[in-house]
Formats: sequence, structure tokens, C-alpha cells
Amino acid sequence: MGKSEWNLGWNDDAKVAAIYYCYLSLDKTDNEEKKKHLAALFDPWQKLDWYLSTLGLKALDEKPPESDNDWETFLKNNPDVLFSIVGGWLPQKSAQYFAVPNSLAFDNFSNVKEEITGYCDEVIAKFAEDERYECIVEEMDRLAADNYSGFFTFNSRKYLWEFVFHSVGGGILAGEKMKYLSHFCRIAGLEKTVLLEMEKTAISIIAIGKKRLEAKASDETYSKVVDILHTLETEELALHEKVKNLLETKPNDENDDEPCEEKIYEPWADEDSSLIEKLGGALINVFDGIADGLGELAAKL
Repeated sequence: MGKSEWNLGWNDDAKVAAIYYCYLSLDKTDNEEKKKHLAALFDPWQKLDWYLSTLGLKALDEKPPESDNDWETFLKNNPDVLFSIVGGWLPQKSAQYFAVPNSLAFDNFSNVKEEITGYCDEVIAKFAEDERYECIVEEMDRLAADNYSGFFTFNSRKYLWEFVFHSVGGGILAGEKMKYLSHFCRIAGLEKTVLLEMEKTAISIIAIGKKRLEAKASDETYSKVVDILHTLETEELALHEKVKNLLETKPNDENDDEPCEEKIYEPWADEDSSLIEKLGGALINVFDGIADGLGELAAKL
């Protein structure tokens, strides 16, 4: 692909979104399904809705709020959810302040979504069937080399966790997606055990979310439900602590500025013609808030 064909002016957030969309395309997922997954990863409100549902803090069939005001009403009516997500920090009137741990979501995602999906679909459609996987991965590697997000370096564990957590939650971690994640670990200098531990942890967290919803909907006595939720909280807190440890950069991780692969591609996107603004550091680590908030949740049921 020539330099002129790649000059879209995307910033780092958009390039990362394009990488994930290519990842969703590896196993020939339906286009509408891919867009649904992409929005759950990068749209701030849809990411929050997915996260709350996954943790069992919101019923799966409960219609999600559709605006800032609707979300504020929802959170005011569910104070335990608010406390769990932001650790008691009162939010402002913007989606960016309802931060999800390690979230990739960014403001104005909707403004660039169609350009990302349309462009990637057009490029992928040109690949020969017998070279499709290799060509898609090559495009992902080019996008990763063409930004400063630390995709294969200092932020590699964060990106790997988002690949794994969302894929497990969406039931799509299989086939060529798993093959790509092994490729990711190899380039990022991560041990394969990191991927396996992340998958195991994601499965456990999602299982607890389902059990929490089942407990709330059960006909058990109030005291029994509280006991069940308390047990789930203890298990979940240990898992969140495990995630924190998995995301920490280890001494043997590759932390060089360049990806450790034979192919290093020359950057060619126009960094000066950004289509979307960065979130600006609004995302926060709220695992400590989750610890306190889950205790409050059981006490108030």
C-alpha cells in the first residue's frame, strides 16, 4: 500500500480503533456485529454500559441510557453503581468522567467511526483469500508502528487485556483472533503465560458478573442474597488485584520505543491533521473504588 493511500490524518486513538476493527475482521464476523463490538470498546457511553452489564451491575435486558442526562438519572437512581465505577467521585456532565478501568473509549468516536470501518472494510476486501489473515495482521502492525500509544511497548499489557476481556465477554475469543494474540505477545515481548492468565482471569470476572445478576433475580431471602454477593465480592476483588498485577510492566518486558519485529514500517499518517480530540487523561484507575463500592452494593440490597 502506497504512502498516499494511507494518509488519512487519523490520530492515535483512531488508529488503535482501526487496529481493533481489523482484529474483529479476522474471523469474518458480520459487519454489523463488528461495529457493535467496536462501539462497545470505543464509544464512552456504550463502553460504560457494556462494563456495567458485564460486572452484573446492570441487568442485561435493561435499556441503556442514551444521553448524558439519562445516564445521570440512571446513576442517581443506582448510587451503588456510581460508587463502584468512580469510587465515590462525583461526575461532571460528560461521558469521559464516567471512567472505566483501562478503557480505550474516546470522545467524538462517533465522528470517525464510519471512516474507520469503511476504510478498513475496503482494504480488507482486496486481500486474496489465501493471504487474508497475514495481510490483515500486516495492516494492524503498520497502524501500531505508526502511532505513539505504546501499542507494542509500554502500553502493550493494557491493549492485550482489552483484546482479551472484551473478546471473552463477547464470546469471540477463538480461531484467528487467538492466533493474532499470540502474534501480539511475540512482538510485544510478553510471555505466553500473560495471555493465558488474562484469559483465565477474564473468564472468572465475567462468571462472577453472571452470578451477581442471578443472585439479584433469585427468590432467595434477603440475607441469603447478601451472603452470596459478599462471597462474590471477595472473589472479584482478588481478581481485580490480579488484573492490576498482570498490567504492571515486568522487568523482562520489551520497553524499547520500536516493536521487536523484523518488519518496521515507516510512519506515513499526517499527524497534524487530527480528526478527533484525545480524551485528555480523563480515564482513571478505579479498582480501589470498586473494592469499596462492591461492599456498599451488598449492604444496600
